[in-house]
Amino acid sequence: MLFAATFNVKKGKSGTLDGYLARRMRGGGIRSSPIEGRFEGINIVGEYWVQSNEPRVILIFEAEKNGPILELVTDWDEHFDITVSPAVKIADLME
Repeated sequence: MLFAATFNVKKGKSGTLDGYLARRMRGGGIRSSPIEGRFEGINIVGEYWVQSNEPRVILIFEAEKNGPILELVTDWDEHFDITVSPAVKIADLME
């Protein structure tokens, strides 16, 4: 199933884009390409870091189970208010 997640910087947090990207690049399982996630069971379709706090990150991904989604949200919950919503490609809606 396809999902869209928006990551808004938590009120009172003052992290920089460079700081968030440095954190994104480290950690277990991140391979040579930063687009590849470290959460087994999540297939990242698109990851966009934007120049605003709301949202700071837009993540489009596929997942079949809730566990990996909860792991992803928990991993970034200290820094971001995260909203995950089911999504559908426009081409699928137009069929």
